[in-house]
Amino acid sequence: PCSVENLTPYFGDKAKQAAGICSNESGGNTNISSGSDKCQPGKESVSWGLFQINLSAHKINGLNCPSAFSAPYTGSNHNCTITNSSLYQQCIEAAKNPEINIKKAVELSQNGNHWGQWGANKSCGYTP
Repeated sequence: PCSVENLTPYFGDKAKQAAGICSNESGGNTNISSGSDKCQPGKESVSWGLFQINLSAHKINGLNCPSAFSAPYTGSNHNCTITNSSLYQQCIEAAKNPEINIKKAVELSQNGNHWGQWGANKSCGYTP
């Protein structure tokens, strides 16, 4: 799912960069949750799928995922809890869907032009 060929229809000439971010974030595993982006104290993962979409900060597939959390998880704020388990599970399922996840990454990266919010970009070094 993280191949340049698979991502070209979504990212065009930025597909190589998208493939780098996708591979670094998830290793191509559509069902993976983040090992580091976790609410405290419950340790629930907030980032899911190919591009590790932060559900506490972003809506996905028409779902208001941030409203499932007490607060957004950020690099400086890990104090969040799940306040709506049903919505949280719906958001996880949406984020694990490869096409939905990729389309959200297209939106968040502004068509592959800005990769700064992805932790993987620290090693990739694409335009922030």
